[in-house]
Amino acid sequence: MASTSIKKYQFLCFLIYIFCSLDAAAEMIAIQISAPNGSNLYTEQPIDKSTDIKGSEPIYIKISSTQYQAIKCKGPWGATKYKKWMTEGPGFKLYQSDKQLLIQVVEHRVISADMAINSMSIHCMDAEPKQVIKSIAEIVIERSINSEEILEFDNEYKLSYQYSITKGKP
Repeated sequence: MASTSIKKYQFLCFLIYIFCSLDAAAEMIAIQISAPNGSNLYTEQPIDKSTDIKGSEPIYIKISSTQYQAIKCKGPWGATKYKKWMTEGPGFKLYQSDKQLLIQVVEHRVISADMAINSMSIHCMDAEPKQVIKSIAEIVIERSINSEEILEFDNEYKLSYQYSITKGKP
């Protein structure tokens, strides 16, 4: 008898879950960033309130992937030069709270150490390129309203987003 009541309880929990999920709203966001050279980044993803995207890593468009010089001075054979690949371009980070979404548009730049490395003939210092991420804009989206917008920035990047809420079946 105990196993029958446990099975009924599990079935009841399953039914409650199904009915609650049918009434829930589904959220979706689509973001597209275009760069002046014609590169495009497009992502479309569902937003789940239980999913934590607060610490999301930025997504970048690879406008140009370039090799930069780097040098390690105290290696086993003295100074060792090597190449480091770096990308530049726009990207974004997506943050969420209960009532809002925040799209932080970022730009990825590289500060090269090539000139300093090329000028080292007698003295050697460890040097490599550095990545710089600069926030260009922050867009706040209210989670209760469908919205879409196209934005153009001073550096000729274009961002468009579409946020939509679809109600579950009654």
